[in-house]
Amino acid sequence: MNMDSLLREMAANAANTTQNGQELLREGVMNLLEQNRVTLEELMTALSEGEICEEEFSAEIEREKALLEAELLSLQIVGKPEAQKAITAAMDTLTQAVKQAI
Repeated sequence: MNMDSLLREMAANAANTTQNGQELLREGVMNLLEQNRVTLEELMTALSEGEICEEEFSAEIEREKALLEAELLSLQIVGKPEAQKAITAAMDTLTQAVKQAI
């Protein structure tokens, strides 16, 4: 799985959740994902290698979503509902990619 492509797809899907400021949102989410890249890669590897089960993976993804939402809110690009939608879309993309890979 190409992580660069996956992160770009996650950021694009996050940006598609809003009508206004899509490019700014995409860039903000992409920066946050890049900052959290190692953690996301570790989670993906742990699941694909059987080190954690899907339930543990889902719990960790929920934790990462909360952190990313808070970080996105701190950038003051969008409000809370928009941040939640954007990060949920991004993390759903990640989850789908991982499930297809295993």
